[in-house]
Amino acid sequence: MEFPKSNKKILLAFICNICLLFLFFIFIIPISKSYLLTLIGLLVVTNGLFVYQLFKLVELDAAVRGMKHPKFWGVLAAGGQRGEGLILYLLNRNKAIFSMTTEEKEELQMRKQRIIYLLVLIVILVIFLFASVIVRF
Repeated sequence: MEFPKSNKKILLAFICNICLLFLFFIFIIPISKSYLLTLIGLLVVTNGLFVYQLFKLVELDAAVRGMKHPKFWGVLAAGGQRGEGLILYLLNRNKAIFSMTTEEKEELQMRKQRIIYLLVLIVILVIFLFASVIVRF
């Protein structure tokens, strides 16, 4: 499967981050006594980046579809713990007609890939967190 050049850079950066994270947990964490706090901090930052990417994705989609107040829809969709804002946005967006330029399509695809990469990173961090808690106690 051949990726466009910009996607290759994003994928390479993601793989490098995973490798650095792995090396960090192998070499640095055993030295540090506060590795659980470090892991929780990384998880919080990753979740914050995920929420920001979701906000920008919904804002772009709402703006393309010509919906009023795209930032409001972005905040509504990104906020909440159970995804009720995202469901409300998805129900309302079906009524809107849209046409995207190539730049908007590229940005939408880039945001989707970033969200997927962040989800994978969140899953990896949660696995490390559970493994650390199980080994520690």
